[in-house]
Formats: sequence, structure tokens, C-alpha cells
Amino acid sequence: MLLFVLSWPLVLGWIPMNKLYGVRFPQSYKSEEHWKRINRSGGIGLCVVGAIILILGLVGLVYRDIDGKAYTYVSAGIEVGLVLCATLVAYIRARIVDKELTADSGKGNR
Repeated sequence: MLLFVLSWPLVLGWIPMNKLYGVRFPQSYKSEEHWKRINRSGGIGLCVVGAIILILGLVGLVYRDIDGKAYTYVSAGIEVGLVLCATLVAYIRARIVDKELTADSGKGNR
């Protein structure tokens, strides 16, 4: 639930450029526009992952008496995989945003 809640300020663009909170790839620090767009897309990914992890936790409350250990291991693996996928997607998106904004700024100088 914490991941879900903490991702919303990123999605809404409430977090100014900083070194503590946000999607902090090198591309994020190139400009305010880079920061906003990269953090918005990264925040959406983290929000989705947070929602899925929350659902897995709620399902775990129901199935913990049946085979709690197996569910714990499987859900933990799924959660780690989801966070790694969200990180990879955010990085790829940061590179795409950087190319888009760099191309746009190059067109303005001509």
C-alpha cells in the first residue's frame, strides 16, 4: 500500500527535482521537463505495481491457512519481479523522453 500511495505525488507532478524522492536516472536531471515526464511515467508504473502487490497481500490473507509458505514464496518472487520490471520500464521510458526532448530542443535552435 505504501508503494501505491508514494507513487501518486510522482504521477501528479507534485515532487520538484531533488536527490531523495522520485525516479532519479541521469536523464531526469537534465531539465524540469525531463524530471516531470520521467517521474510521471515512472510513478504510473510504481502505482500499478503497488496495486498488484496490495492485491497479492489481500489474497494472501485468504490463502494463508491453506498453504501459507508456498504462497509467501511465490508472491515474494512475483513482487520482486514486478519491481524490477517497473524499474526497467522506467529506465527505458527515461531514455525515450530524453531523446524526444533533446530532439525537440535541437529543432528549436534551427
